[in-house]
Amino acid sequence: MENQGIQTQSENIASRPYFTQHMERRKYERFKLQNAVFLFTKPHIVKTAIIKNISLGGLSYRCAQSERHPCRSFLVDLLTADLNHCLRLENLPVQRIGEPATVCIQIEGYSQKKSLFMTDCRLRFQDLRPYQRKRLKFLIRNYTLMSV
Repeated sequence: MENQGIQTQSENIASRPYFTQHMERRKYERFKLQNAVFLFTKPHIVKTAIIKNISLGGLSYRCAQSERHPCRSFLVDLLTADLNHCLRLENLPVQRIGEPATVCIQIEGYSQKKSLFMTDCRLRFQDLRPYQRKRLKFLIRNYTLMSV
């Protein structure tokens, strides 16, 4: 009877606004890629980007800031940069999550530092066909290093 008004530490932490806003919401584990995997947007090739991480649920990529960003839903192709075995996944339906974020990368040169502005974007896969999902699993199993 004495402990009715006492919360456990985990209940207390979970009730804090900061904790509940920043809980992990991903369903799938994210992975870093061994080598570069390039992303091409469709219907017109607007950009070539480097994928930062990937999962069965989506991916995150980085591209030059000057490139135009596609609308909310579109198709992408993924192409591995492995010289021994090239893998291409085509016409993957995706939806952009949130707005693209600009990041500044400092590059050490011979004489001075330079700043390069890049854009980070996140995409969620939408209604992948069984063969697309199978090839995506193959890419994750054979072309990634570790989980993020």
